Amino acid sequence: MIRVFLISILCAIPAMAEVYSVTHVIRPGQVIMAGDLTVLAGQAGPDLQPTDIIGREAGMVLYPGRAISADALRAPAMVDRNALVDLIFYQGTLKISVAGRSLGRAAQGELVQVMNLASRKIVVGVAHKHSQVVVSR
Repeated sequence: MIRVFLISILCAIPAMAEVYSVTHVIRPGQVIMAGDLTVLAGQAGPDLQPTDIIGREAGMVLYPGRAISADALRAPAMVDRNALVDLIFYQGTLKISVAGRSLGRAAQGELVQVMNLASRKIVVGVAHKHSQVVVSR
């Protein structure tokens, strides 16, 4: 009796989670919206929820009919390459803000190189908000 019970547990078919795909081709850098998602019926794949996908940015080309994997997604960029950004430096209550040009893309919290437009020096800062980079010493 116990043997039959153990065999039935070991041979049980795992429950299939919903697998999501896109409705049209999504290029790298595009943010995925709710209308871009569809459920693939009868397929096994990564266990992602719509909340894990919507609002994220595609890191590679996503094709309809293929399951979306977690490694194909990344946080949306707050700073785009070659974009004008505000370079912000804080020290205590002092705040200095100058114009800069981003030399790369970065999501919130990621490091990015920025050229100070006034001095032409390249500094490294942390992408903070949309088009804002916080620089420390």
